[in-house]
Amino acid sequence: MTGKLQAAILAACEAELLTQRWRQPPALYFLTLQRHGPGLRRARFLPPRFWHVWDRPVEGLAALADDAGEYAPLLQAAAPPALYGVGFMAEAWEVATEADDSAGKRRQDHLDAMAHRLFARPDRRELRTLVAVDRTGLTYTCSVHRDTGLAESLVLRRDPEHTALGAVPDALDSLVQSLLGVMLPPRPPDPEFFRQAAP
Repeated sequence: MTGKLQAAILAACEAELLTQRWRQPPALYFLTLQRHGPGLRRARFLPPRFWHVWDRPVEGLAALADDAGEYAPLLQAAAPPALYGVGFMAEAWEVATEADDSAGKRRQDHLDAMAHRLFARPDRRELRTLVAVDRTGLTYTCSVHRDTGLAESLVLRRDPEHTALGAVPDALDSLVQSLLGVMLPPRPPDPEFFRQAAP
């Protein structure tokens, strides 16, 4: 069940995604709560070339999170006073996963994603995604598919049935904890088929 605040945060994420042009560099966002509601503000302290240093943008985000203590003064100086969370937007590839997919297909999809081979698959789809984590540990995921322009949004808790996994949520967790001085609960372990598919 999504509350009013969570629905408003999802709407702000979706609105940000829909206003962006394609072929934009990745971006770090500050999620804020103002009197009029939640909003997203692009973190301007990172130059666009920061993301080009890395093979993949998520590597840059992970490096920033790993060194959050070192970057804390810069991050805190750039953060707005009404900070409530942190988000990350990037363009990516995905393959559709259906509820009735076999364990073998899911394993192959996961292996291809982990090995960064999705771009070579004929069933790939391009999307822009924004993932945000708030100070309570909720994860907001929004994506827009380039071919359809349709947006999909979810609020994910930290339980085995409804969680976000991977380098982006992990990095955002670290940044939220560093910037806001909160301890977030751990995320559940990867699903069994992910562990079985590990290279």
